[in-house]
Parts: sequence; structure tokens; C-alpha cells
Amino acid sequence: MEERRTGKLNIQCILPNQGTTEALGAFMKDPDQLMKVVDCAIATDGGSLYVCLSDEAGNQRHFTLNRSITSRGTASFNQVHEASDGQLSIEQRKLLEHQLRAILSNNVAPTKSEPLITSFIEHLAQPSA
Repeated sequence: MEERRTGKLNIQCILPNQGTTEALGAFMKDPDQLMKVVDCAIATDGGSLYVCLSDEAGNQRHFTLNRSITSRGTASFNQVHEASDGQLSIEQRKLLEHQLRAILSNNVAPTKSEPLITSFIEHLAQPSA
């Protein structure tokens, strides 16, 4: 694991996807592929979280939990977005939560990434989020 000057952690974790087989559009084309965490970080904007997942072919999905100071009091605060598809649907949030839980339960997440992944999971698990 390597800590970069930007404060991001370069993290390599592999996990088997045990999630739903429903088609969820561009969120994840084949939910039965192996997934890994490529990167995760906390931003200096007030606490936004970032995680990047990759499939076996190297296709990446970038997820952000918006907790920036400038977004507080707006509709975008505490929302989870995927870089290319925008705000996640309820089904997509459940699938992402499942993927991140699998990382932790399979003990493949490096110790330094666990607090960020846990925080993302806790947020995704909230019904009102």
C-alpha cells in the first residue's frame, strides 16, 4: 500500500461478488465478476469519501459520498454518486453496500482502508440517506 501526496491511499483488494444478479444498467454490467478496491480516500473538503472499484477486466467505477462543507444544507449533501452515472438508485446503493461489506467480511481490505469503507457502508445502510 502506498500513501500519495494527495492523501489518497492506493489500495488493492479482491473480493468475490455475492450480490444480486439483477441488471443494474451501467452501474455494474456483470455483478458476478470479481471486484477489487483500487483506491479510496477522504477529501479535505469537509469529509467527502471516495472509493474506486474495478472488475477483472480493469473497468473502474468511482463512487463519492458528498460531505463537503459547501454542500451542507443542499440536496446534494450526503448523496452517493457514481462518476459516470450520477446519483445512485436505491438498488445500486444496496449493491454497493453489499460489495463493500464483502470486502470487510472476506478480510481482504488493508487496515488503513477499513475506516473509510466502514463509513461508506454505514451511510449506505441508512434508510433515510
